[in-house]
Amino acid sequence: MHEDAVAYITAGAAFDVADITFFADSRHRSLADAVADAEVLVTCPDATAPWPAELEPWVSPTLTRRRQDDVASGRARLVARRWAMIDPTVIYIENPHPRVVSHPDPTVLLSPDPDVVAEVAARGADVYRATRLELVRRLVLARGNRPMRTLTAVTLHDEVTPPDEPAVMTLGNRGDRAGNPRPLDPFVTMDPERLRLLADSHRTGFDVRSHDEIALNRSPGECDETLETAREFDHVDAVRADLSREHLTDVETIEEVARRLRRSWLHYRTTAG
Repeated sequence: MHEDAVAYITAGAAFDVADITFFADSRHRSLADAVADAEVLVTCPDATAPWPAELEPWVSPTLTRRRQDDVASGRARLVARRWAMIDPTVIYIENPHPRVVSHPDPTVLLSPDPDVVAEVAARGADVYRATRLELVRRLVLARGNRPMRTLTAVTLHDEVTPPDEPAVMTLGNRGDRAGNPRPLDPFVTMDPERLRLLADSHRTGFDVRSHDEIALNRSPGECDETLETAREFDHVDAVRADLSREHLTDVETIEEVARRLRRSWLHYRTTAG
């Protein structure tokens, strides 16, 4: 097969909660155990590059495997899985379908049959969204005994970083570059002060050489998932995190980033109280 041939998920593939949910020591801990211990819910809406094979009749000839990989966050997916394995305070959920299933792109998916798209989504993308919202609800309820601890929902992506942009990570709450509300659109998804503390914790955890290597609100677009979580759940901090792909080149760097994320969030919990 040509290395740039479009990649497909086997027709009829169906995913359930266990397929898309990851947490530490899953052989000996149940999801209920993980919920009881969790401080952070990590999600990756763009985790998957291959398309469901059912969509092949409507795929544009301009689609390539490279384009699939470029718009997916496959490296963030690997980081998040590893982070969840080594940090019992994290639960991770990944979308088993690419974004095109829930947000069809007319430039690469040409007038697909909506019934086919809906049927495919019911076996993957819809399972992901329902699982994500249900886990947020469960985590909020579980925090009844820990009212001083705010649940944080992290939507994780990886991006190609231009030379003049943050070299390690961007954290976003829809605010300005200090994390404060924008005057014309003031809704923020995470308290500005906590966002700044979180950024400082990542600067410590990643041992950055420059303060600007981790910055606020530099992402190229708004994350619908982060916004939905913040609007639906009053007592949840929702933050978009974009990792630089340049730091995710192989198994060793993915392992290192996962461990630095664990270190950063431990520092944040200590400083934020």
